[in-house]
Amino acid sequence: MPYFSAQARLPTELLLYIFECACDISHDTALYISLVSSWVRNVAKPHAFGTIVRRAGSLYPTQGRVVLSHSTPPPGCGQYVRHLWLENIDLLSSPREINLLKACPNIEDIAVSVNSLRTLLSLYANPHSTPSRPAIRSLTLINHTSRAVWLQEPPRALLDNITHLRMVDLQQSPYVPVEHLPNLTHLALTFISLRATESSRGLIRIPDNTAKCKHLKMVILTIDHYDWLHAPLLYRSRYPALAGDTLASSPRESFRAIAEAAKAKDSMIYVMLSPVMGNAGERVTVYAEWATAARGGEDIWHKAARWSRDESQLYLLPTRYPKRSL
Repeated sequence: MPYFSAQARLPTELLLYIFECACDISHDTALYISLVSSWVRNVAKPHAFGTIVRRAGSLYPTQGRVVLSHSTPPPGCGQYVRHLWLENIDLLSSPREINLLKACPNIEDIAVSVNSLRTLLSLYANPHSTPSRPAIRSLTLINHTSRAVWLQEPPRALLDNITHLRMVDLQQSPYVPVEHLPNLTHLALTFISLRATESSRGLIRIPDNTAKCKHLKMVILTIDHYDWLHAPLLYRSRYPALAGDTLASSPRESFRAIAEAAKAKDSMIYVMLSPVMGNAGERVTVYAEWATAARGGEDIWHKAARWSRDESQLYLLPTRYPKRSL
């Protein structure tokens, strides 16, 4: 057996590589490694603070078990934030929220509630309070936004940069602000919010103002996997074409009919199950889906394209509805 001296040391480059690999594998590991020493902490910071979530007043890295007591990332860590979920239930913008956005100049992917959206738009409308070249390219709107939210002078530096928009809730306000996003290429909307009329008896309807998007390449209509199986009457009441005998009895065939109608209407329209239920059949939230993608998982845009090619999502659906759903 070879003898290793107690004085033997691994090369610094190899140690750095090991720490990098460990941080990539597990977010919690990145947090633990950041406590080893100051120089190792610098390796872990981009992984530990790459994705941050703020909900109901708390700020914490996703997957982390330790809730941070401060309203912004620790000094020097804001520069590493690339993904931010900002959900504010207050009616007015809070100084904490403003400071958080200012502390994170390199955000590329942001999810906001309507009140946080107001803060974001107001902040970037002031050229002296934010970076001159915002990095945000992907915007997720957590709840509905009325047309009035967008009536203020739009911050062009911010909105011209956004290429991906996902709207999670259109139930109360069906307004889709595509006219404010001239470089939009990807749009995701909830299928159930785009009600089909009885007269048209159609399956696919998208907002008329999407025709103004010159660069639009993909429109995704999302269907909640859990609701599709357990609340089918909700869909049939809004889409009369789903009430036929065959479609009404098979979640797989009714979904296939919608997907085929989407492709027949326009090749850039995709229909996908999102969020997809957990392995035990439990409901999964949009937030959980977003966080998984932010940590390096497949995002809805790539998943929709892949599922459209191989039709594998059809096999996530049974041929018959559960008895309790009918």
